Amino acid sequence: MEWPSKSDPFIAPHLLDLFDGDLEVLQAGQKCQVIQNQTDLSSRQKTEKIVLADDQQWQTWTESRKFARNEDYALPFPIDDLPRKEVVIICIPRAKGIQLANKYEESGYTDLPLSEKSLESWRSIVKAFHLPGHFPMLATRKQTSVISIARTHKFGNATETLWMHTVVTNPDFGQEPFAMASTHFEERNLTLGVMFGCSDLQVERIKALIDCWEDATEHPFLMLGISAELQLDRAVAMVHAIRKDYKNILKKVEREAQRKGKNRFGWEIINEVRSTRERSREIEEEVGETKRQLSKARLSALDTLQNRHTPILQTTEGNEITYLISERFNDIIERLGSLGVQCQIISEGITFTSDIIRNELSRQESQAFTTGFSLVAMIYLPLTTMATIFAMPIFQWSNDWRNLQYQPVGSGSASSNSNLTSSNEGTAPPVVSGYIWIYVGTSIGLSLITFFGFRIYMKVLNGESTFGGTLSIFDLTRSIKSYKANITVRVRDIKRSTLPR
Repeated sequence: MEWPSKSDPFIAPHLLDLFDGDLEVLQAGQKCQVIQNQTDLSSRQKTEKIVLADDQQWQTWTESRKFARNEDYALPFPIDDLPRKEVVIICIPRAKGIQLANKYEESGYTDLPLSEKSLESWRSIVKAFHLPGHFPMLATRKQTSVISIARTHKFGNATETLWMHTVVTNPDFGQEPFAMASTHFEERNLTLGVMFGCSDLQVERIKALIDCWEDATEHPFLMLGISAELQLDRAVAMVHAIRKDYKNILKKVEREAQRKGKNRFGWEIINEVRSTRERSREIEEEVGETKRQLSKARLSALDTLQNRHTPILQTTEGNEITYLISERFNDIIERLGSLGVQCQIISEGITFTSDIIRNELSRQESQAFTTGFSLVAMIYLPLTTMATIFAMPIFQWSNDWRNLQYQPVGSGSASSNSNLTSSNEGTAPPVVSGYIWIYVGTSIGLSLITFFGFRIYMKVLNGESTFGGTLSIFDLTRSIKSYKANITVRVRDIKRSTLPR
């Protein structure tokens, strides 16, 4: 993995050019927001949400925070300007993509819906937040990742332990993807972070989590825990959406199966089943990768926390909070495992449905071939059968020969006519038996009986009724069983009525 050098662990100032601005917001009406949690002199915590709707509000908020004022990058950062026991999270919505000549380019996490003036305030904030320098590289890869590291950095004469967390979800999935970069200053109990591409619902979710986690606002794993909760919400939404699509697919397949006609399944539903199956597999892979990344980050963070003898572990309350956060991580990981199993079941169900449709298409193709072959056989087989029967010596036909105008041409035995025909072979016109109408009539009648009997059989086999309704083999079987049961009951009643009293 390509890590930045130890001498340049932060985004500012050398990696700020990787962020682009002057873009529109993807969802109209969304604004940048700030969530702040401060502890007053009476040790009471207060969480507030501030909306940064325009350049003036960005500038006003930046100037109100001493540590976020625009300073010269060449000077060392004044660590004493940072507050203590506070949480500051900036939430930036996702930017709108760009329409190129031949395709639509989706926006990334480094594309910000900020004007040029707001970007100046943003650069000052990034410098003050000391966000991890490896975040831009992870954001552009568009792969789900969770990284938690701890490092010691020297600010002038002061040395500070920094807990740096980065979380990136795959933006190719439409279920509210987001990214997070944060830094926790251990000595000052200060957490500073930025959420990229988050929705208004996620902002409210973050605020609600901070309100209910007041005891954990000074913990190094605060932002890591918030991101894990958002990842779980995202996974639940993705699995719920694919389950809904799967149910809709089953309903469509059921309707197609009950439809009258030969071709029950068209290419539209086939393509829909295929695309749903691909989405289910992608979601299953995404949920599994989220579980793996969280498990790895949890183990790494807990090991680092214990090996560094972090001050928060020196108190009973700190140990309890760490234990609760670890248990909540276990719950989230187990829930992700359960969601992965659900995705696998859905994927197998869609695969089974796809196999059913594939078998039905094969049956339709084979049925079309056999139907054509049967039609040809129905035309020639009755003719051949009747010709064979009438040629048998069990019939005795009178000699009644006629010409093409169906006029008599002679009488006598068949042998004499045969000799006459042989003697006048060059001049005699063709003749035919006068009883040919018997052969033609019986052949046509037998052909019609065979044709319509075959059609009735195929309709019953396909679950169709000759009266316009639906009739399947199972319905026919149930009807026969019901009819037999009714006959049995009637026979028993008749026997009882005839018994002597």
